[in-house]
Amino acid sequence: MKNRRPKPFALALMPFGKEFNNIYRSGIKAAALHANVDCARIDEQIFEEDILNRIYGQIAEADIVIADMTGRNPNVYYETGYAHALNKRVILLTQDAEDIPFDLKHYPHVIYGGNVSKLRSQLGERIQWYIEHPREMVLPQERIFQTLEDFYKYVVHRIANSNRIDDLSWAKPDVKEQTLADKIGYENYLKAKEMACQREGVIYREVYTFPNWRRFERAKTLIERKHYGYSAAYHPITARDTIPRMSFIIFDSKEVAVFFYLSSHTSSYRELKLSMTYPNIVALFQDYYDDIFGSGIILKDALSINRKELAKLEKQFHQSSET
Repeated sequence: MKNRRPKPFALALMPFGKEFNNIYRSGIKAAALHANVDCARIDEQIFEEDILNRIYGQIAEADIVIADMTGRNPNVYYETGYAHALNKRVILLTQDAEDIPFDLKHYPHVIYGGNVSKLRSQLGERIQWYIEHPREMVLPQERIFQTLEDFYKYVVHRIANSNRIDDLSWAKPDVKEQTLADKIGYENYLKAKEMACQREGVIYREVYTFPNWRRFERAKTLIERKHYGYSAAYHPITARDTIPRMSFIIFDSKEVAVFFYLSSHTSSYRELKLSMTYPNIVALFQDYYDDIFGSGIILKDALSINRKELAKLEKQFHQSSET
């Protein structure tokens, strides 16, 4: 039986320009392919999203990030810093040791002096070592976000680069301290959800409560678009009549992002907004989510829409608005 596991993926971060094309093709990419690792550079890919989101997404997906620091290119430095923040396995390259800034001198570099053959050989050895010492050695991590705006930016990025999303946002009405940036972040989250549901092969499950008509109308609109991979369930409770409930989103059963968990009359700025990749913690949240989704009232599953329940909810909202 053939091995169907995908090849490891290496992303090359480097300046764009004719002087770097041969370095990439005959040095970096050739070394990766020789180690049976797929390798890509952003400018050779075809994609619809904006380039920054694409770069962030590819860094997040990469098993290995190969960064050529030659010339101290600020974009490469920023992208490499992002890869380090994600605890990625990063291989640093440079033509000249003088290009290594003080803050990076403690990281090993492949110094190839413009010699593509030397680069291919030494880089190939590093890549092969990483393949023989798989990712289990990389420690789990957590990220803490200082603002709701930053948290939404990260959630949008993860939604755009995940194949399975389990969304338990419940409902938290009347968040009075939201800034304009927070509101824009939330709208971008809604757009990212819609775009994810349109992508082939993506599974997006969502659990609702309906404390107000607006939230129900938004859910109904998405349900009626009949995206095959989108499923929705709800629990017939409001945000006001029970204890506060934690909101979270799980990405590919590997990462959980946690946000609203205090009651609506408590300042949202007190809430810790974070994401975690600790396997046991993610598994705990996944079990909890599966139980909540399974015990809810299903509104949509694949192409099946529970129109009887939708009509019932709509009638309840109309009746409450008339009283």
